[in-house]
Amino acid sequence: MESLTERQVEILELIKENNKIAYREVAQRLEINNSAVQAHFDTLKEKDIIERIGDTRGYWKILKR
Repeated sequence: MESLTERQVEILELIKENNKIAYREVAQRLEINNSAVQAHFDTLKEKDIIERIGDTRGYWKILKR
């Protein structure tokens, strides 16, 4: 797997726990701001590691572990 930051690995762990987790909850759990969370999710999506299935009521699918 491509190299990930420690934060990105933490985000993947949170998604594994709850694939319907919201950006806001990730930000609270990791104690970082929403824009940082958004940037990490964008990177994970660009690397084809996660994919969003559905919209606001959707979930995150982990493509690579």
